[in-house]
Amino acid sequence: MLSFPFLGRHMRVLRIKIDEEKVVELTEWELAVAIMADSVGYASPDHALRHVKDYLNGEKHAYCERGLAVFKADLEALIRSAAYYWHGISPERREKLKKFAEAWKKLSEKDPAANWTISSLCPTLNI
Repeated sequence: MLSFPFLGRHMRVLRIKIDEEKVVELTEWELAVAIMADSVGYASPDHALRHVKDYLNGEKHAYCERGLAVFKADLEALIRSAAYYWHGISPERREKLKKFAEAWKKLSEKDPAANWTISSLCPTLNI
């Protein structure tokens, strides 16, 4: 199993309301992975972590291309969509996505240009 020190900073459990009755609990890192997966790789792990940080800091807007085009810059809607996605997948799929995101983050720390390559390949990687 991959282990990265940065994960210790992103382990607080969040409660995200996805509809009138359902609340999803996930860690900050899991929410970032959910954003990455919900975006089909548009958001890299670092990009997704920025959204999580902005959300936790009370920001209201997602000023990235996907945030503007899909969610009309509504950060809370982007967060809810990712939490809803996470709620709907199996625990095995969650673990697979977390391992993929950890490897992506590690590679991008060595070579930031790798983000573009991985992001472009995500729709075809069957993760």
